[in-house]
Amino acid sequence: MSSFTRIDQSMATKAVDLIPSGSEEYAQELRSRFSHLPGQLRSSGLAATYAFLAARANTASSEKLRNAYTDVTRTIVRRLCERRFVKLQSEPLEDNSPVPHQAVLEQLGKMSTLYYALATREAAMLFMWMRRLSDSVTPGEEAQGGTARG
Repeated sequence: MSSFTRIDQSMATKAVDLIPSGSEEYAQELRSRFSHLPGQLRSSGLAATYAFLAARANTASSEKLRNAYTDVTRTIVRRLCERRFVKLQSEPLEDNSPVPHQAVLEQLGKMSTLYYALATREAAMLFMWMRRLSDSVTPGEEAQGGTARG
């Protein structure tokens, strides 16, 4: 058996850890928020999307949402560190350590166009899996009513 793992398999595993269990209301709120991330990344870029997530990690309306945003930013940073797009003094980030958003944003701003595009692709795969998994764990009203989603 080969020890190779496809990139999308790795991202799916990381995304599963970001889909917390909780109330149906909370799950629906996360689903809604996660579903917008791929589009936000395409329209605003990685640095702006990361800055948004970092800000929401400190200002979201509930502690659960702040924790969810923190987990997403931490996962992005870990992945960017693993792939050597970002270098931080404390790699990998511990679950309870603060995420150094300023350092991450500075490095994103200084990346070459090629590395920025590759880093964006890493985040896009994570966001895609987060959206897929949040849809599968908390299906939308259309799916619950028996209508296929497109």
